[in-house]
Amino acid sequence: MSSRVQTQSPRILHAIQASGICIVLAFVLCATYLPAYAATNDATPSSFEKAQKLFDDGKFSEAVDALLKECTENPANESARILLAKAYDRAGDVKQAFLAWKNVLELSRDDETQQLARKAVSRIARILLDKVDTSEETKDVKLNDPFKIPMPEIDWTGLEVVEDTKYLPPRYPPPVNFELPPFVNETKHFSVYSANERLSKVVGERAEIYLDFMTEKLFGGRAWAVRFPILVYSSVEDYNKHGGPSGTGGVTYGHPTGKTQAVILFQLKPDFRQSKKSGGGSASEKGVWKYGIESVLPHELTHAMINEFFGAQPIPRWLHEAMAGRFEQTRDHYAQAARLARQVIAGEYFRMRDLFDQKVYPQRIELFYEQSAIIVLYLFEAGPEAMHAFLTELAAGHSHDAACAAALGIPEEGAVEEFERRWVEWMRRRYVKDLDITKDKTVESSADKTTNSLALPWVNEVDTVSSLTNWRDVDTSSLAGFKVLGDNPDSAWSVKSGILSSTAQPGQGASLLGIRMNESAPVAVTCDVTFLGSPVGASNRFGFAQVDAAGFDTRIEATAPLRDTSSHKVIAVWTDDLAIYVDDVCQGRYAAQTIKGNAQDVDYPLALVSYGPVEVKNLRVASINAFSSKPVVAANDSKSPDQPASQEGTRSSRRRGQDSKGP
Repeated sequence: MSSRVQTQSPRILHAIQASGICIVLAFVLCATYLPAYAATNDATPSSFEKAQKLFDDGKFSEAVDALLKECTENPANESARILLAKAYDRAGDVKQAFLAWKNVLELSRDDETQQLARKAVSRIARILLDKVDTSEETKDVKLNDPFKIPMPEIDWTGLEVVEDTKYLPPRYPPPVNFELPPFVNETKHFSVYSANERLSKVVGERAEIYLDFMTEKLFGGRAWAVRFPILVYSSVEDYNKHGGPSGTGGVTYGHPTGKTQAVILFQLKPDFRQSKKSGGGSASEKGVWKYGIESVLPHELTHAMINEFFGAQPIPRWLHEAMAGRFEQTRDHYAQAARLARQVIAGEYFRMRDLFDQKVYPQRIELFYEQSAIIVLYLFEAGPEAMHAFLTELAAGHSHDAACAAALGIPEEGAVEEFERRWVEWMRRRYVKDLDITKDKTVESSADKTTNSLALPWVNEVDTVSSLTNWRDVDTSSLAGFKVLGDNPDSAWSVKSGILSSTAQPGQGASLLGIRMNESAPVAVTCDVTFLGSPVGASNRFGFAQVDAAGFDTRIEATAPLRDTSSHKVIAVWTDDLAIYVDDVCQGRYAAQTIKGNAQDVDYPLALVSYGPVEVKNLRVASINAFSSKPVVAANDSKSPDQPASQEGTRSSRRRGQDSKGP
């Protein structure tokens, strides 16, 4: 051992000595040449320093050239890449700025830099989309649905067969400790059970594709540490028996931690045409429920992934169903947006801040769901960065202002209001470009000529009504000028001391009273209404309905809830729409039936309609000979969080669908 030390010692010492000589030599060289090098370096700025100075001097195009050189010579210089993206941005080259910011987002590993880049990409994506959306060259081009997921074709043959009816014992903890369908298919993230072996494979394949799409498009490509069962029961009865709520097509069982415990749906479509007379369902009852695979499955998986992403953080009430609904593959998302746009550009929508802050479901739940879903479409359309930025802020417990600012790349103060303004403008374009005029006769050629989404396509109805001078008082001394309609004799109308009243009770259905009128659309009807029952529940609605020439209810009805027992001013405006206002706030609108030919001689074109006991006073009618052109200005607030958006002063406006001569 000592001989080896002696043998190797000279080599070790030589190495140490050599190192020492090198160290001394290095110090000498540094002392001699470093000052000169530093002076040279000070005199000759780097490419990045040159670019920074050009940028600071406002010479953005020249800065781009210098930064491209720097990024080529020094690819690891992240500061140069960020400055390059900013230079393109400031030079007005939005396409190159978009690509440069995407490059920063893909390469950076710094959270703050990623957040900066994500906001910039989202902002520019929306600018580019809006340019395409408003271009004359693309005015007839329909937008591609961003939620459509490329899928392999399914061979549906045989998937309806229940191959084994013997269920397996439970293997999962409560609350999903149910019997399991017999055929299981294990995938990367799911254990799929069904009563058809190939169906388990089809559902598993589909579930993984849905998950991959959501991961990439919603959550920034993050990996998911998820594993839970998907239980496909053979029938609706089995589904209900094993934890599926009655009246639903699927359910997601979550845990307070945000983890998903199971997704449950069913195999065979229910036959809703089944009747007692037939003694059972038709052959269609045995068909595989395709909607369950193509829509319910991605819907429930979206719930699961949102739960996972938010964890224990509370999820905004509006967001959950809105996102889940968007991923249903059977929906026509832009067509739905176009139909809702008809209301939105009239100001009949929930103000964004009211909608975002809802702690309970509002009474106008259908509008709440529809608007929420279209908001998600607007966000998602701009790309995964916008959606990820928006969701990340909310999942971190930050405000909707922070989320809107992140998604649009705008300042946080007042971001919700700016988001609303841009969304309304976008909805105006959906109205003009995407509404199918073969199905909805509401598109006006003038709508695409305006730059104000709240003005030109819509006239000011409330100001129109308040300006009328040709009012006719309807005789309410008796029922001679009215006609009781419908099949509800217990809700008959009566008159006393000039006051009309209905004794309709909750649950009895609509009570209708036709009004004899010589006037035809466009026409306004106004009255004072007092609800006599308990203003709690869904049976306190009052409004107007259109009646056909034979005296029958057309089911064209605009009603509004009366939430107390005080007197309210109610207005109906009948043009190509039937709209109702309560205290000058538009509460409902329905596309009216066009009156032509002999139908113009109908005796009772409109009817009062009530779903509870009411008194009606001061009933008046007036023809509309001209519409008000008073500008419509969006209000800063609404009367209550439960109300849709209103218009300041006028509270609502309507589309200019007919001229002053009427239909």
